[in-house]
Amino acid sequence: MRADGTWASPAPAHVYLRTLTFAAKATTLSTVGVDVSPHLFRAAGASTAATRAGDNPYLASALLHHSDAGVTSAHYNRATSLTAGDRLRQTFRQYEKK
Repeated sequence: MRADGTWASPAPAHVYLRTLTFAAKATTLSTVGVDVSPHLFRAAGASTAATRAGDNPYLASALLHHSDAGVTSAHYNRATSLTAGDRLRQTFRQYEKK
């Protein structure tokens, strides 16, 4: 049986990709000033999970709801780079104050 939509709520109606994309972009635009696609929203969530909870390697995988370790690893690698850059920035700022 082919699914024609996504069940995004307990209501007995399908939510189609076009509707979901519009809702995500409109909500993020009105909230943070940038329209963000569902794909980028998920990627940001996975990278945030990796940055904030790096000791839980399956959190991003569960958030993305997939089992491809390569994709999850890419988010953790990006998060590790961001975290390292932030720590380096903090170190430089400490020395600037002296």
